Amino acid sequence: DIRLITLLYKVFKQHTDSNETLDDFYFWGELLLSDFDDVDKNKVNTTTLFNNIKDLRDLVDINDFLDEEQEAAIRTFFDNFSLEKRTLLKERFISLWDELGNIYTDFQKELLQENIAYEGMLYRHNIEKLDVNNLKYDHYVFVGFNVLNEIEKSFFTKLNDVGKALFYWDYDVFYTQNKDVRYHEAGEFI
Repeated sequence: DIRLITLLYKVFKQHTDSNETLDDFYFWGELLLSDFDDVDKNKVNTTTLFNNIKDLRDLVDINDFLDEEQEAAIRTFFDNFSLEKRTLLKERFISLWDELGNIYTDFQKELLQENIAYEGMLYRHNIEKLDVNNLKYDHYVFVGFNVLNEIEKSFFTKLNDVGKALFYWDYDVFYTQNKDVRYHEAGEFI
């Protein structure tokens, strides 16, 4: 993680006017790295995601749509919230939103040049390049998985579609065969 975050810091500095030190950035770098990992593990369309983030930022810039009650509700979540006057921290955060897509893309390029990756990046790359016909074994057995991300679902589906996957799930049929149970939190991810 240290190497990944230092490379992310390098890319971050290239895309922002920040004079933040690596020590100050490290915590935020861990968060960004975790977010990028989630994005890749869930096969998110990054172009759409980062465009949506920019659009959301533009909505934040519009201050005529909130009435006093809505503004008061927002104040409960943000200290010193003001529609008229943004703090320096908010300005920096909003400007970062505009650069997230470029930071993500250039960070990935940097990692490829260094021949390293974070887990989600590696998973996404491998699932996109996977040829199930060239796998070493004829069958793969999956036992006891829970709360699958999109990469795992894709992998399971690809193997299942060519008849190379066997699945064994540990759950009670109560959640799948009982028509009276429409939703129960214990079976949410089944």
